Amino acid sequence: SPSSIFEAFFRQNTDFGFNGQQQHRGQKKDPPVKRNLSVSLKDLYLGKTMKLSITRNKIQGGSITCSDCGGRGVKVQTRQLGPGMIQQMQSRCGKCNGNGSTCNYSKETNIVELCIERGYLDGADIKFSEMADENINSIPGDIIFTLNQKPDPIFKRKNNDLLIVRDISIYDVFVDYEFILDL
Repeated sequence: SPSSIFEAFFRQNTDFGFNGQQQHRGQKKDPPVKRNLSVSLKDLYLGKTMKLSITRNKIQGGSITCSDCGGRGVKVQTRQLGPGMIQQMQSRCGKCNGNGSTCNYSKETNIVELCIERGYLDGADIKFSEMADENINSIPGDIIFTLNQKPDPIFKRKNNDLLIVRDISIYDVFVDYEFILDL
């Protein structure tokens, strides 16, 4: 329809990703893309900002009606089983993936800043709204980075407390033993 063409053309200019709250009538959102990101205990405890490169497929130009299914999104196959017996099967079109139209894609690379806030826990998620691949008749999915803490050779973390195990002698207990922690 003319309104969907207008919306598809201007969507990239009007959607600034403000918390992903923009409404897109008649379109479903693609599922999120999940990625694991290994970070150190120090990064989780003190915070860190890093730059990541995200490459995605972006629709190039407009879409055209699928030549295999004629724009219906499904293929109908008819076969004769015997005299007077016909079987008709309907399946999703493989060329357009059921959309009824196809388009050309180009690769787009974006540099994003991933901010790990101080005190994030292992397994925390950081979401970039609508940064996944573009597809016909749908809103791009979110990219979700799950932070995975790498083992630390010195410290262990229990909620917001840092723990260290260190052997000391009985003498050190009574003489106010001190040692320096190297971070």
